[in-house]
Amino acid sequence: MKSIFKIGAVLFLLLFAVFTVRAQHHYSEADVQDIIENAPSAADYPQASAVILLEQKILTVQEDGSSTLDEHLLIKILKHRGKQKYGDQKRKYDANTDSIRVLLAVTHKPSGKIVAVEKKAVNDITPPELADASVYANIQEKVISFPAVTPGAVLELKLRQFSKAPKDSADRHYWGMVGFQTDDPILTKEFVLVVPKDRDARYVFLHRKVEPEETELPNSYVYSWRIQKSPQIISEPYMPPFEDFIPLLVFSSEKQWDSVGRWLAGKFYKHAKPTPALRAKARQLTRGAKTREEKIRDIFLFVAQKIRTVHLRLGLAGYEPHDADSVLANRYGDTRDKSVLLVALLKAAGVDAYPALVNGNPVQLVQAIPTPRQFDQIYVAVPRSKKETLWLDPAADNTRYPYFIGGQGNQALVVQPGRGVLEKVKAFSPNFNRSDNRLDCTLDAAGTAVTSIVSRLNGYFDMRARNALKDETPKELEQYFQQMANGLGEGSTEISHSLSNLKNLLEPAVIRQKVKTPDLGIAEGNMMIFRVPRIPFEFVHNPFFPGLEKRHYDFLMESTMHVTVQGDVDIPAGYRVVYLPQNLQTKTPYGVWKIAFKAEGKRKIHYTYDYILNKKRVSVADYPDFKKTFDKFARPQNRLILLEKAAAMR
Repeated sequence: MKSIFKIGAVLFLLLFAVFTVRAQHHYSEADVQDIIENAPSAADYPQASAVILLEQKILTVQEDGSSTLDEHLLIKILKHRGKQKYGDQKRKYDANTDSIRVLLAVTHKPSGKIVAVEKKAVNDITPPELADASVYANIQEKVISFPAVTPGAVLELKLRQFSKAPKDSADRHYWGMVGFQTDDPILTKEFVLVVPKDRDARYVFLHRKVEPEETELPNSYVYSWRIQKSPQIISEPYMPPFEDFIPLLVFSSEKQWDSVGRWLAGKFYKHAKPTPALRAKARQLTRGAKTREEKIRDIFLFVAQKIRTVHLRLGLAGYEPHDADSVLANRYGDTRDKSVLLVALLKAAGVDAYPALVNGNPVQLVQAIPTPRQFDQIYVAVPRSKKETLWLDPAADNTRYPYFIGGQGNQALVVQPGRGVLEKVKAFSPNFNRSDNRLDCTLDAAGTAVTSIVSRLNGYFDMRARNALKDETPKELEQYFQQMANGLGEGSTEISHSLSNLKNLLEPAVIRQKVKTPDLGIAEGNMMIFRVPRIPFEFVHNPFFPGLEKRHYDFLMESTMHVTVQGDVDIPAGYRVVYLPQNLQTKTPYGVWKIAFKAEGKRKIHYTYDYILNKKRVSVADYPDFKKTFDKFARPQNRLILLEKAAAMR
């Protein structure tokens, strides 16, 4: 009897310990009611669409690798746009491994009445972006549509997502990233992690010092992070991604990147075997190739252009791709499947290549926490030598080979057979990201100008031109160039235009246009005012303009760059130059700006606008000086030319 009593006492203590931990993280109906009654009003947050009263997530990992993610959400709607943003709650999941159960979904109306979500308002659908990609039919989206959503209402949602135990013990790991701030205020955000003792967590909390509350149970550890009253993020143009500065938790059960790489290699390479079909395709693609580089190029162009890209978040369906030959047969794939096909075809052609996990955003890798969740796409790394790697983005179908935009300068996880290696991705120089333009104007005595424009683009600007024009129809291109002609001035008449073959990713982007514009020069008495026109093609210019006087976040551009516009202005007979813009040359830590005007003979003016931006990020502290320099370069008087009739000057 004593032994039975002792066993019962132990069981009671264990149950009590578990209950204590769970109760500590449980919000009762009374707690919820109290939170709602004391919720702030729209007047407290005039710029917010809603206020997140509570966002709680509890991830419980079992010894067999299965897990549950419990979510409790309370959102008070403040404005009608909050209804549009939060009225439909959506969660994507992999139906092969996960299931989502709605435990509670109600609207607390301002009157106090509670309206439950009807069963027919909870649906599992195929995400629209995957509608024509049946291979990914396992990816589903749970949609919960709330009723009676008006300003002042509070939405309450409780979900439980269950993930099956993996069949392979090597898959019994866990990892994740949790942000604690967003573009609406959060009063309370909690994340609780419950893990087996033999799979203890490694974690880092970034951008704010937050220590977890830790509880030890007989077979597990419980870590709880909480932040209260997180202010909303007021977005600014050209700001860094939220992950760059918000309070962010990164956690993992893994201790080394090499072990993550080995696991990924085991998932990847068994699907990259060169089958007879792949070898035949590789021979066909490289039939005209004379060198190794040409083989790589020809195979890449096929995968990038002929295999449709499906935009599926990396990791949502796991990290294991489909067989490369099935991707070839289907002619579409996500970042996993396009990379496995590219690696397999290159291998069939005798070229070693490796998948490389990359984060396309300008976010620094947390090297202390090995987890593939820090990456969002897969490139292919092709060694050229011991010191040089060719980086290929299999989804880059709008850039001239071998350019890519995302992930430049970031650390990538290169997955080699049996191991993983961190390697820095190539960053293209400002002189690679070139926009070289010539704009020549011939003026007559009435102020009519014939303007000839030639734009030669590379790197970043080549990509922008292809994104804008590559897939336009002939009719759409005609309309585009007519609009560009009108952009030079009212009443413009296009004389001609031409465009290089933007579908050919080996040919540089070159755009030409010739336009006749009346009154581009304004004649008043003996004087004529002329402003050097701005090239109307927006893709040839730096799209990042520092318009705000002050910033709270760094100013972030997508690329370094070098932009040049130069040309000649032929002035009409009988006129002389009386004013030209002052020459300017400024050098800063962020770049070099130059303006130069020079009269050449009596009837020609040569000019140059040139700037190099050698850094993508401008800190908040340095932004005022950067803006001052930028504005000085962009002043209207920097384009002003004054002419006077020669007879009037005697």
